[in-house]
Amino acid sequence: MHNYTIKDINTGEAANKLIAIDYAFTRISSDLKCQSADPGNDYQKRLADTISGQADNRDDANTLAGKFNQLRELKAKYKSLNRHISVAKRIAEKISRNSLHAC
Repeated sequence: MHNYTIKDINTGEAANKLIAIDYAFTRISSDLKCQSADPGNDYQKRLADTISGQADNRDDANTLAGKFNQLRELKAKYKSLNRHISVAKRIAEKISRNSLHAC
């Protein structure tokens, strides 16, 4: 479903029925910190069609944008909705359980 966006969750009935969204995948850096697997789409790409109806700010590179901003806007609208980020199993098997709790 490559054409399904986070905004689509908001425009349909799905958001009212969801308990959590599991966003896959993150990476673990060499210093054991969570790291985006796709920074361009996750938080750098400026979207014009958003949940709030306001395009992501193109003038401020430090403003959160992309899919992570859409998840933030969805959470603001649906307070009880939880957001999770998954770590790929092959990565998780290589690091300690304690390190994963830092993500």
